[in-house]
Amino acid sequence: MAIVIKCMNHLEDILKQSLKQNKKLFIPYLAIGDPNLDETLNVVETLFARGADSIELGLPFTDPTADGPTLQRAFKRVLKNPFSLQQVFSLLEKVKAKFPDKPLMIMGYSNLFYQYGFKKILKQLLDLNVRGIVIPDIPYEEKVRIIKNENLHSVMKLMAWIDFVTPTTTPKRLKKIVTQARGFIYIVSTKGTTGANEFNLSPLKFLVKRLRKSTKTPLVIGFGIREKKHAIEASNLADGFIIGSKIHEAIENAIENNSTITKMVETTIAEIV
Repeated sequence: MAIVIKCMNHLEDILKQSLKQNKKLFIPYLAIGDPNLDETLNVVETLFARGADSIELGLPFTDPTADGPTLQRAFKRVLKNPFSLQQVFSLLEKVKAKFPDKPLMIMGYSNLFYQYGFKKILKQLLDLNVRGIVIPDIPYEEKVRIIKNENLHSVMKLMAWIDFVTPTTTPKRLKKIVTQARGFIYIVSTKGTTGANEFNLSPLKFLVKRLRKSTKTPLVIGFGIREKKHAIEASNLADGFIIGSKIHEAIENAIENNSTITKMVETTIAEIV
């Protein structure tokens, strides 16, 4: 049985406010600690200055199965040095102090959540302005089981656990996901991992049409958005887009050329958004 959460969360409220102002949603992804925590904070400031509605902050992981080569290299740079969740919490405290009204998201793989404890980590994240989580290797069915078994219902009233949907998601499964979706629905644009070179939204048109009929939750497209035309196409079809690999390519280029990271990121974003 699907778990239905009636209470709106802060993430969805703020995203819908942006949409009411005729603004398409811009949600950048940023791997925490690439190349260090100070630069992560600087890039967060740059992204919010460039109009980000929220930022999906990625927890470094040794085997990021949903992420392509660019983000894998980013995680390797981070994990060359000792890294802990306490460092993540410290960073989030700084972001909250600078941007108290901005909802944040955390993207991480299931092992980190299982090890730390779902309820423990989600409560700490809530206190630090995190209003959404993305866990790529936990499917919808497992998510429902975890929410029930870990008694996360009260936490989920304020925290959006984002689900992925694709053109191959069955109608029956899609209906279940839509019933409890909060925050936004993450529409995967391409097969494979993030940073894909192919970008074709034609297969998504029927899916978006079906979603529009069954939910008012914002629809955001991710995976493979690398150019301005991709961002425009995604925004015209859905409510906005997520971009991540392109940002870390900019960080990588800045490191290799001994350039200012924030300047390189800002230039990259200006070319797309």
